[in-house]
Amino acid sequence: LPKFIRTRFNRTMLWNLHLFSYGAFSNVYRGFVEDDTNAPKEVVIKKTWSGTQKASSLTSYEIQILKLLSRLNHKNIVRLLYNNASSFSHICLHKTDFFPLNLYQYLKKHQRKIALVEIKMFAWQLFRGQYHLLRAGICHRDIKPQNLLVDDESGLLKIGDFGSSAFEPKKSPQSSYHVTRYYRPPELLLGAKIYGCEVDIWSCACVFGEMLRGAVLFPGKSTFNQIELYIDCFGLPTDQDAFDMNIPNGKWKEIQSVGISTKNDEMYIYNWNINDVIPITVDCPEEAVQILQEMFVYAPHRRLHGQPLLCNPFFDEIFDKSTRRPCGRPITCLSRAVRAPIFIAILLLSIYLNKQIDVLLCMNQRRGLKC
Repeated sequence: LPKFIRTRFNRTMLWNLHLFSYGAFSNVYRGFVEDDTNAPKEVVIKKTWSGTQKASSLTSYEIQILKLLSRLNHKNIVRLLYNNASSFSHICLHKTDFFPLNLYQYLKKHQRKIALVEIKMFAWQLFRGQYHLLRAGICHRDIKPQNLLVDDESGLLKIGDFGSSAFEPKKSPQSSYHVTRYYRPPELLLGAKIYGCEVDIWSCACVFGEMLRGAVLFPGKSTFNQIELYIDCFGLPTDQDAFDMNIPNGKWKEIQSVGISTKNDEMYIYNWNINDVIPITVDCPEEAVQILQEMFVYAPHRRLHGQPLLCNPFFDEIFDKSTRRPCGRPITCLSRAVRAPIFIAILLLSIYLNKQIDVLLCMNQRRGLKC
């Protein structure tokens, strides 16, 4: 990594960098950033490289989404601080205090069992961040505990890693091979090519349920086994559900015919066994299960989200000034201003991203690439 990054207005210095994590096409470093105007700040630096020209275009697209989200500056979404690109790499700095933990690591640190008040605190922030993305027309497509950054001290949660994200995916056919299997919604498991930001609502419900249960809700061993687990819990989707999910007709007939004859048809059609997966207890009250019931809905447009979810009385406790976390700290990371006037900003975001998509498509067409 370079020691200096030049921006439009000043020079930024990077120091004390060391490898924090890595993937097939990226390394993530932990270090400090300092420029002419600000004091040193601990940050995460993601360095990506592209194996193909198409991968390079997708990386550019991720950066464009992060840039626009940074302008909207939402509390529960990571913010891009700088972007420096060469023909070989893109270096992205996120303007956040360093988050040493993601939600997966936080749960593991606490033996996967955290207090109900902390479940409410993290879940509310996740739902709020996802609602912001949905209003902006951005589909994350990989919400899972590993991609949710948390601050142990303040309790702040941010949605990160937009490498699989898409802007207004309903506008054109998309690959259904997105979202980690345990958190993948049924429409993607069943091969839908046209889908919207509602896929993230299902993933958020899976994360919420995992915190309540202390274990993954639906640990499918394969794509088919994953949909079997859903059918065992929620019953067989109706024809109307299949239509709402844009399931290809051939795939839907296959699901209807395979493995159903040995089961009780009535149970499959009218089943709702979420209590078998998450029993109602003191740590998992009926109100929480009711929220899951309204989020785990096959028809994407009927999944609970946004204002009705964020204003649910289940979350009132975390806005009480007398409430304390198990560590004794008050909850100071929340803001109930979910009706922020950002509609003009979102409109500008839509216009800008549409232009960026057109530019990338033209670039790919010149290179002979398929999008």
